[in-house]
Amino acid sequence: SCAAMAIVLSYGWFYFLYLNAGCLINFGIFMAASVPISIGLFLAGFTNYIPVVKDCFPVAPPTAEAQFEAACLFIVGIAFGGILPAMRHAINRAVDCLEMSFICVCQTRMIMHPLLV
Repeated sequence: SCAAMAIVLSYGWFYFLYLNAGCLINFGIFMAASVPISIGLFLAGFTNYIPVVKDCFPVAPPTAEAQFEAACLFIVGIAFGGILPAMRHAINRAVDCLEMSFICVCQTRMIMHPLLV
């Protein structure tokens, strides 16, 4: 019964990845650009200017090291944000290849292929 449940769950997970491959990849790309920017702004002390955040999370003024780290993270986030839209065609092609590979794997006649993949 555990093996049957594992097969059913693996087919479900595989089907979920097949249906949402593009969304998951695009969300990961968005996070790769937005997380460094957000952390950089936090380290730079910009949260002191937002009243709700300032009341809930009082933050000491940033040190010189924190400002350097903030600048580096902000630059990395801006670089990702600038490069990724230019790579949109290649990213869409990679998503298409991934979806086609899901179709190829689904067309094989092995009962346990999601467990092996």
